[in-house]
Amino acid sequence: MCPPLLVSDRVEEGKLVLADGFKRLAAARELGATAALVRVSALDGVAAEVAMISANAGTRGLADLEEGFIVHSLHRTHGRSQVEIAELLGRHKSWVCRRLQMVEHLDPRVLDDLRLGLIGVTMARELVRLPRGNQADAAMAISAHGLGSRQAGRLVSVLCATADPDQRRAVLGNPLEHLPEDAAKRRERSDPRLGFYGDLWRRHLLQLGATSNRVIELFREHGVGQLSRRESKILGELGEAVLPAARTALARLQTELEVETRGGNGQQSPATARE
Repeated sequence: MCPPLLVSDRVEEGKLVLADGFKRLAAARELGATAALVRVSALDGVAAEVAMISANAGTRGLADLEEGFIVHSLHRTHGRSQVEIAELLGRHKSWVCRRLQMVEHLDPRVLDDLRLGLIGVTMARELVRLPRGNQADAAMAISAHGLGSRQAGRLVSVLCATADPDQRRAVLGNPLEHLPEDAAKRRERSDPRLGFYGDLWRRHLLQLGATSNRVIELFREHGVGQLSRRESKILGELGEAVLPAARTALARLQTELEVETRGGNGQQSPATARE
C-alpha cells in the first residue's frame, strides 16, 4: 500500500498544501481516483519545503533541479543562509551551494531546456561554468550536434579558453572538430588490422557501447522515477520489443567470438573439427 500524501495546514490559511506525494497524486488522478489517504501536519512554509526533500532522501523522487528550486526558495523567499539550509536538510553546505548555483547561474532559456529534458542535469552543471549570456548558444550546439555529457564538458572547457568571438562561433558551429581528441575519438577511426567487414563489426560494437553508456547516464541523471505512468507503459512496450533482440545478438556474438578465440589459440574450432 502506498504511504499517505503529506499535506500541511499552516502554509496558507484555510488550505491544505501538498508537501510530499506529487507523483502519487498525479497517478491517482490519472487512474480516476476521487479520494486519497493524507497525513495532515502543522508544517510552516520552511518546514514544508524541507519535508519535500527529506521525504525523498535516498530515492529518485526529486531531480537535482527540483531540489535546486526548493533550496532557492528557502534562501531567497525565506531568507535562510546556505549554512542554515544545510543544517535543516542534513546536507553539506557544498550540496546546498551546487543546487543554488544550478538555479541562479543558469540562463532562463537553459533552465527551460532542462525542464523539458532537452539537456541533462550533468550538462547543465557544465554549462554553469560559462557566463549566462553564452550558455544558451552552447546548449543549442550541444543539442544540435547530439553531444554526450563528456563531450559537452570538453566543449565548455574549449569555450572557456576561447576569447575571440569569431573563434567561439566557429567552435559552436562545428564543435566536434574543435574538441580535444581523446581515447574514444581515436577508437572511431578505422582499425588497420581489420578488413572491411571486420571494421564494420567494430563500428557497430562501438555504437552499441556508446548507446549503453548513454542509457546509464540517463539512469544517473533522471532515473525512471521521473516518468509518468503513461510514459512508463509506452517505454515498457518498446523495451519488450527491443531487449529480446539485443539479448539474442549479444549472446550470439559472445558465443561466436569465444569459438573463434579458442580456435585462434591453438584449439580446434567446431568448423575445423568438422573438416
